[in-house]
Amino acid sequence: MTSAPPTWHTGPIGTHSTRLDEETLPLRTPRWLLALALSPLLLSCTVGEEREPTAPTLERPNLVVFVLDAVRSDHVGAYGYERDTTPNIDRLARKGTLYNQAIADASFTFASAAALFIGAPPDESGVLVRRPIPQDLHLLPEVAREHGYRTYAYTENPYVAEAFGFRQGFDEFDEALSLVSLLVAGGEIPRPDSSAAIERAAAFARRTADAPYLLYVHILRPHNPYAPPAGFKRRFSSSEHDELGSTTSLLAFDYGKKPFSDTDRQQLIDLYDDGLAFGDALFGACLRAVGEEELENTVVVLLSDHGEAFREHGRMLHSTTVFDEMIRVPLVVHVPGLPAGQIERPVQLSDLGRGLHRVVAGLPGAVTGLTTLGRPPTEPTLSWSVAQVGQVAVRTAERKLVADAKTGVARVVFDLVRDPGERAPIRSAEAKAAMVSTIGALPSLPVEPAADAPPIAPRVQKQLEALGYVND
Repeated sequence: MTSAPPTWHTGPIGTHSTRLDEETLPLRTPRWLLALALSPLLLSCTVGEEREPTAPTLERPNLVVFVLDAVRSDHVGAYGYERDTTPNIDRLARKGTLYNQAIADASFTFASAAALFIGAPPDESGVLVRRPIPQDLHLLPEVAREHGYRTYAYTENPYVAEAFGFRQGFDEFDEALSLVSLLVAGGEIPRPDSSAAIERAAAFARRTADAPYLLYVHILRPHNPYAPPAGFKRRFSSSEHDELGSTTSLLAFDYGKKPFSDTDRQQLIDLYDDGLAFGDALFGACLRAVGEEELENTVVVLLSDHGEAFREHGRMLHSTTVFDEMIRVPLVVHVPGLPAGQIERPVQLSDLGRGLHRVVAGLPGAVTGLTTLGRPPTEPTLSWSVAQVGQVAVRTAERKLVADAKTGVARVVFDLVRDPGERAPIRSAEAKAAMVSTIGALPSLPVEPAADAPPIAPRVQKQLEALGYVND
């Protein structure tokens, strides 16, 4: 069996109500060395036309950082998707800055979210293998609080959690799926009440009129299982295929234990899009809950932590490869007072995190800088898979090298201009040698977590696996 090549998946536009009806490694490769790596073969990044920003009137803006989990950018309307999956994101993109080549630092949540919070990529911070973030690293909420911000987080992802060091710097930290709650739940996976949580976050904002605030909201949609609530369940999918979206079914497809057809693929895409539409509606609800008047002094950032695969390259879900379907994500930034625009330069979530650090620290030009993020042609992005698989992608807008991160061996090169779907790898020794000759040693990562990493209780591990976090 062969998977269909990646395309813009089209289908009927949904007409259902938008009511929110919920059911009850240590890596230390120098950046300058990697920047040299991509000379003539990999360094030809295309930069689109960008507007000259005007200076915003915001001095100490509020920040709303909203994460939808496992969203691939080519399923978002603002990036050309033909289904009406994301009307609220699209509306923000029309008013703000759309980053057309936003690349996650990893294809799994822990390392990607850590890069955002730390403002540094895994090869600089050393935070890649799942373990608590070291307390000596200064996270975004810590910087914000030190500069007079009130800080609040709501998270539905069990890895963006206190147990993994993400609570540092938050005045209030609301975990829907903490490891403790998973342990107490036994055989049942709790269903977060996302709508109620968004209201709690907005209430926090209303209580902080005397200071700027940072709201971080991380929604576990459209992440597997693909099971949106009743109000969104039939937006794109049909009733007879619900069971396909269970984590058990998805993992069976991923491991090749279950036949996988083009029909199965389309039905899974339909279910995934249902969940994405629900996540988008939650994002819209968050903006409404914060309030139009409040948003006049608020920078809004919408992103995803990683993408999602539908067997384009043999795997489902995320975390296991560094193909674009797992690492290319939506990123929209809206700064009141600045004109809309698009950025073509590649940008990573760690770049965004660094920019947000500057904003909360009150550095000159930092707010405007959020709408001009991006890397020069000589600086590639790096994206990592989980250590158990051990892949690293060195990427610009036009070329990508995929290497074995366990051995440092370059595997393939892709021409992303001629082959955007990464279907025709260049395996010649000459092509790989041209890349590696200026890199020296490729980055490497440990196969297992550090020896002093705290263990996870077996029952909690089973709950994480039930959510699909087998390799995360």
